[in-house]
Amino acid sequence: MAAPEQEAADAFRQCLVNLATLTQCPEPTTALEMSKEFRAALLLYASESDDNKDCAQRLEIGRILSNYGRTDFGLKLQRTDIGISSVLCCAEGCPIPEQVSEIYPELTQAQWEACQRLATLVLSAFESNITPSEPGNTLSESAE
Repeated sequence: MAAPEQEAADAFRQCLVNLATLTQCPEPTTALEMSKEFRAALLLYASESDDNKDCAQRLEIGRILSNYGRTDFGLKLQRTDIGISSVLCCAEGCPIPEQVSEIYPELTQAQWEACQRLATLVLSAFESNITPSEPGNTLSESAE
């Protein structure tokens, strides 16, 4: 039997894989359930610290309008169509935060930018492209 930490990590990863493998936009109630499941898995994996609880409450799974004119379905800020990967993409190239420099004084700007880029790409890999013109690929605003 796997250790509780491993089971928590597996459940969190499975939520992300389920999200990445969607082929059509789920029903609004399914999107809400996916968000609840994701939040619970996140807290089980990361701990129920105040910071993690605050993070979980600010995220949901739903429709994202991408910068490329397509509709994706993925992790987003609650009650918006702003994808987390889009926010990170916009932050790419920002200077190294002081608190990071204090811990990693040898970190170069190029290395920092590589970290930012990887985080953007990893999160965007868990988004599903949903073509709105296909039947069943709409998501009611009331569910978001």
